[in-house]
Amino acid sequence: MIKLKQLTILTAIQLSSAFLSIGLATASTQYTPGYPSSLDPNPLHPYIKEPTIDTDKATHSRWIDYGLGNGHWDAMTNIGTSHAPESTPWLTAANWEAAKWDGTIYDPYKMSHADFYKAICPSNDQIRGIQKLYHDTKPFADEFNPTKAEVDEWHRHVINHIRKLVGYIPASCTDSPDSTNCLFLNHNPKNPTSPIIEDRRAKPDRCLFALTLWANQRKYTRMWDAVAPTNTCLNVTSPHCGESFVPSADQQKDYLPADHATCLKGSPASGVFPTPKTNAPWSIKISRAICNTIQQESFWGGHVGPWFFREKFGLSFWEKGGLVRGIATLRSYFEGALSTIPVGPKKVGSTVIAGDFDEESHPNKLPIQIYAHMKHFRALSDINGTPSWIKFSDFDFGTAGANTIHIINSRSASISPTTDAAISVRLGSPTGTVLARIIPLNTAQENRVAMQKVRLSGSAPITGTNNLYLTFEGKGYHFHSFRFEKE
Repeated sequence: MIKLKQLTILTAIQLSSAFLSIGLATASTQYTPGYPSSLDPNPLHPYIKEPTIDTDKATHSRWIDYGLGNGHWDAMTNIGTSHAPESTPWLTAANWEAAKWDGTIYDPYKMSHADFYKAICPSNDQIRGIQKLYHDTKPFADEFNPTKAEVDEWHRHVINHIRKLVGYIPASCTDSPDSTNCLFLNHNPKNPTSPIIEDRRAKPDRCLFALTLWANQRKYTRMWDAVAPTNTCLNVTSPHCGESFVPSADQQKDYLPADHATCLKGSPASGVFPTPKTNAPWSIKISRAICNTIQQESFWGGHVGPWFFREKFGLSFWEKGGLVRGIATLRSYFEGALSTIPVGPKKVGSTVIAGDFDEESHPNKLPIQIYAHMKHFRALSDINGTPSWIKFSDFDFGTAGANTIHIINSRSASISPTTDAAISVRLGSPTGTVLARIIPLNTAQENRVAMQKVRLSGSAPITGTNNLYLTFEGKGYHFHSFRFEKE
């Protein structure tokens, strides 16, 4: 299936004390995820629009190419209908009515896997709200014959649209370079009075586009084998074959503008998605890659995260199999800044990420490890069998208090949760009063999650401000996040 190669680079863009002087808030403010009322523009992370390149000219001027003139672009574009969403023959007017977006923000931390998938994707060919997005942006001058550059720009709009669905970009953001209402204000768990401010819009990167193209050429053709005879993809079945290939600086000149720097291969988050249909209109072709992956992996899957969190992207489709039953396999690379996870203060009703602890029992040792972009934990007992723990200082249960805890966990990559696996929620110390004891569920796959709601012990809600400890016994599971509620 699909295999992830994930580079973890966590970049939090924080406001300086000078920037705070514009009057965003007072020093005592505890920031929750949302949008600042006036930041025009964000000087710390400006959105810079890539120059538009006519990719339909000669091969030497192409930014991205779908098959180098071998008929692949034609097969994906000359489908006999318009490329508008409603031209999709297997989707009805009723389907599109059911796929409208009313502005609801879908929080994956408060939804089951199935509910989140259906909220984002009413069907595997429909991202919610994509029909209106298409008609609002009018991406193709000729709806029967869009250009490659137009398709690339359309996909930028689509990626940023799914980020709006989960509230990572304001719905009012116009997604244009001069828009001033596209910034996200996030709570900073390490310094609650100094918010994190981010521009979470995805940006096309010319080298990432070129690298996905060269990887596809290496995988599906023999055009590079003579000049690079080692590590070819001849008779190699892995869908990721070709990712290590990078043409020489001289060879790259045929694909890049004259003044462009040589593209180097870093360690992008990569995905290969053999799901888009050849005969699907370009307006929805990418939907199946995104939606099928959310359906398979949930929001927390390794191939899903980059669509929501990464700064830069590059895409390349490669058609094979003919018009009717053909598949336009999508290869994606994501790189650049990694957005922070939207979190709230340590209080009832807020989602708290496991990686945002204040102290831990075994700093820099094996029992606790922060995992990838989602800051999950692999929880293990220490070598003596004593439970490891993490501490959240001064957790505010308020005057109304809490009587339930919601947690999210998954199994580890190599083993299922052991029979002694348990998470205990305690007050005051690692051996303090047990509020709840939770048995991690076996989710069958590492990138699948389970959500549980457990009633807290005692007849009265827990109130006041307390140091909160979570202790971990056994092994074979990841702990993702938790949230207290009064229900």
